[in-house]
Amino acid sequence: MFRNRFITLVLLILALVACQTAEEPATPTAAPLPTTALTETATAEPAPTDAPTAEPTLPPTTEPTAEPTATPVEEEAAEEEATAVPTPEPPSVIYEGIQFEQGGLATAVLPTLVPEQITGNDGPYWDTYPAYYQFDFEGYPLEETFHTPRLTIYPAPAYAGLNLAAREQIEALTTLLADPATGLAQDNLPFIPLFNAAQVFHSQAEIVEFGNGRGVRYLTAYAQSIFPLSNQELFYTFQGLTDDGAYYISAIFPISSAILPNTPPNLTTEEWEELGENYMEYLAETTAALDALTADEFLPTLSSLDQLVQSLEAIPPQVELSVNNRFVVESPVTHGQYLAGETMQASGIAAPNSGEIGLILFAGPQFIIETSAAVDDTGTWSTALELPANFVGPGQLRVQAGDYVEFYPFHIYPELGDPEDSSLPRIIVHRPYTGELFVAGITNFISGEVSNPVDDTVTIVVYEGECGQTIASQSFTVTGGEWTGQLILPRDSAGPACVGAYTGTYAGTGESYMWLVETEIVTADDPTAPRIQIGNQYGSFAKGQSFTLFGSAVNAPDNTVQLLIAREDGTEIVNTTAVVDTFGYWSAEILLPADTPPFILITASFTDDDQLYQSQTGFSVE
Repeated sequence: MFRNRFITLVLLILALVACQTAEEPATPTAAPLPTTALTETATAEPAPTDAPTAEPTLPPTTEPTAEPTATPVEEEAAEEEATAVPTPEPPSVIYEGIQFEQGGLATAVLPTLVPEQITGNDGPYWDTYPAYYQFDFEGYPLEETFHTPRLTIYPAPAYAGLNLAAREQIEALTTLLADPATGLAQDNLPFIPLFNAAQVFHSQAEIVEFGNGRGVRYLTAYAQSIFPLSNQELFYTFQGLTDDGAYYISAIFPISSAILPNTPPNLTTEEWEELGENYMEYLAETTAALDALTADEFLPTLSSLDQLVQSLEAIPPQVELSVNNRFVVESPVTHGQYLAGETMQASGIAAPNSGEIGLILFAGPQFIIETSAAVDDTGTWSTALELPANFVGPGQLRVQAGDYVEFYPFHIYPELGDPEDSSLPRIIVHRPYTGELFVAGITNFISGEVSNPVDDTVTIVVYEGECGQTIASQSFTVTGGEWTGQLILPRDSAGPACVGAYTGTYAGTGESYMWLVETEIVTADDPTAPRIQIGNQYGSFAKGQSFTLFGSAVNAPDNTVQLLIAREDGTEIVNTTAVVDTFGYWSAEILLPADTPPFILITASFTDDDQLYQSQTGFSVE
């Protein structure tokens, strides 16, 4: 576990007592390799002896002159010199229990403790991670590459708890290391950090051991579309785990080869088409060509990068209890991500033999289970908690030791299970999305999908605070499929809230299901309140017939909104207005002409102080 404190860099600078120039292949993007630091080995001075007494010597003859016999003191000194073990040089980088020999791959290695970042359910999944160590390499042999050279050390359990996508990669690496022969043959090898791109290929894959763990190294490139490979995107990576599973190691080092161009070539239209038609064959041929190269045919060499990895030792800092705490919770990770129905391990440390830790699990506002975990003589405690299979949304674990209590929020994501099993009730909330604002005293729409609703009923609900007190709810009949409901919240409501829908009694067994979304309630006079929504979200319309278009608007001038029905190219079909009532609700009867196209765009809008507010959706027309 990382300690949140300022860390001072400890870098040992080795004196350059000799230099050796690396031979580099012809590549305009390669900078000269830095000189290699060599350590001069000091030779021991011979032990002092008494000057021998000698007779005057005669002129040399053809007879050999006998070597003087070594004294016992000289023999002992020589024996000590021959058997002496030289003092090993310390690694060139030492930082917070992490050390390695960078081997001349940088003029400077700059370590950083990157703070934890949690984007929430509405942020990109790859931007959620725990605090981790990163080592940036300045003066690296290659320049102008897409990736920057770096070594990162992640706390594996924390990353797996915070990010389901990272958990998948960590578990994949664990499986690969248990069966390398099978694992190295798979199409995609484990990789962290998470990229908003896909692994295009991999080559030169091998298992590499380091000081206190092992992993897999390979060459690869990532992309979002088909593209010709070049040295600019090619990189060496190492993905490893410490033996105790505490750290996940990720190394990214740009690498170049003479068989690839230094930058992506400019292709003609015909060449792009040919590349697309034969892309898999192109990747297979390039992979085979890279696999056929020796370690010294890359810049930097594979051997130099492997040696850096092999020299690594990462020892996790020890977790220390604060004087203000009775315990530390290692799992669940605060704001972590877990799957509905999975068994979550609740664990941590406390003072040895300090009794029991009390635990209460909540799903939304609902109590799920109460249990306890005993603290053993090493200070660790642990117990398994089964998350409800019929709930999606915010969860919380209450942890208590004596009179000291802490709450650990996390999020439960859907485990869809067998898609062929359609016998169980399922419900999904499409709107609101996580973080979307609700406005007090105004009509707010909630919509989603349901299958096998219990008693053909769906209930929508809004809870105030930490998903605690119910402030508005409504039930309606739905046989299945898409649904839309609306709630008007009390005018004095404000602050954090949870909006959800359920069928059955969501605290019940498998014959129920609930989906909760965390949101925020603001008052109508809040500067962020102005908005417009279209309530119609599902279904289709008929040509030559009228339908009711409805929605809500907050703070629309003159209490009117503009409604535009248009073709896909924006050509107008119907243009009208609708009146907004006291609760922000508006509606209008729309008649579609007989020549209406199969697809239409509907836009609702108003302008206030030169600011345009609009909502748009599309519908099929029969």
